[in-house]
Amino acid sequence: MKNRMKYLYLLSLLLLGVSCIGDTGNYEYVSAKEILPVTISGLPDKYSVVRSERLHFAPEVDIENNSERYTYSWFITEGTTDGTRPTRRYLADTKDLDYRVLLNAGAWKLSFEVIDLERDIYKRHEIQLTITATPVSLGWYILKDINDETDFDFVNKEGEMYVDVLKSTDSQLAGKAVSMLYQPGQYYQLF
Repeated sequence: MKNRMKYLYLLSLLLLGVSCIGDTGNYEYVSAKEILPVTISGLPDKYSVVRSERLHFAPEVDIENNSERYTYSWFITEGTTDGTRPTRRYLADTKDLDYRVLLNAGAWKLSFEVIDLERDIYKRHEIQLTITATPVSLGWYILKDINDETDFDFVNKEGEMYVDVLKSTDSQLAGKAVSMLYQPGQYYQLF
């Protein structure tokens, strides 16, 4: 038994010594710029937007050769998931993005990709996007009803007016407006 252990020990030392021999392989390393000669600039890393406003980005894309073989894609995914794969929502297949934000308030990841169609590879820029529900906080609230649906307008301290706040967030209330109570983050209709 001792002899077996001695031979096993010597064999493992021999294998360990052989594994440390330097690799003199003939490798040709190619830079990332040669593989995908694309540079994306002009986009922020973080951005905040109010729901129902327009989101507009015009990135600068520098493609060194044969720009016809490249295509563009804008998509958005949830910022946080509960251990599941985030769902992609495609927004545009153009270089510039002009999108009215209709997603729920929260953290999102907005991605812009330049895709090489011949090689099936891409370069991506991710933006940490924060969507807020509305800019409504301290100011004047004007309760109203339109065609038997309740809504309100809001005028902030700076005098900016937001018309039909509930309609702009797709959350109008059925019924005539009677009274309103404001609680930060939520609105309640009292009967």
